[in-house]
Amino acid sequence: MLKDSPLRRGPLPKPPKKGALNQNHSKKQKMKKLDPNLINMQQKAIGVVHNSHGTLYYFEEGFAYLPKGMTRPTFAFESEFCENLLDSIKRELLDVQILTIVREEMSEEIETDFEIRFVLRTGVIFMVTSGNDAYRMHPLVDEPNEDPKLSIASDVWGIAHDPPYDQMIISDDAIDRICENFGEMEPSRALRHLWSDIQSAIENSPYHDVHIELSVESSTGFFSIVEHLCGRVAIYLPGEVPQRFRVFE
Repeated sequence: MLKDSPLRRGPLPKPPKKGALNQNHSKKQKMKKLDPNLINMQQKAIGVVHNSHGTLYYFEEGFAYLPKGMTRPTFAFESEFCENLLDSIKRELLDVQILTIVREEMSEEIETDFEIRFVLRTGVIFMVTSGNDAYRMHPLVDEPNEDPKLSIASDVWGIAHDPPYDQMIISDDAIDRICENFGEMEPSRALRHLWSDIQSAIENSPYHDVHIELSVESSTGFFSIVEHLCGRVAIYLPGEVPQRFRVFE
């Protein structure tokens, strides 16, 4: 267990090494759909990724998606490339999406019948199709500035990777604002105050939705937050929210 230290900034997390995402894709091993009923959900998972609708489990024999409220997975697949990709991006991962593809009558035949999308905190999306094609998608940016760098609260202040600390991803400027307003207060206590204010704002706003900017007035100051499907909340200073999420000019 890591001890709380005064509320000041510590070392920030390192990004994935360049090139690590493409080391094993050259093998072109095709992604394969599995029978979800054959997956033993009692075994220990190698990895787990949550989103607002369910959980993606990674076992030795493959991946299994378990929707919320269900006891058995509804979708399973194996993919060596997805395994290697998750090893490289797991600290930057915001959300995972599984999409099935149905051909419309006016469309040409396609070999892809499903795809997996891994959404990163930077807005970049890695898409892997069942035909074993992989793509890196970047959002169109119509403003000159890059997205603010976001860091996990647990890493910034050296506290345990437990909720809500590992659910809070914070811009550098917002980190400075929090430090200014809380001084020597224990990080865990300060962040719990902020998390409580964020949850109150989410619950009381009639216009709140994921991926949409929401203004939060807290004892730590004024912030703009963006909630993501995985449950993580990005915390910015007003005015630095990326354009694709922005409501307030």
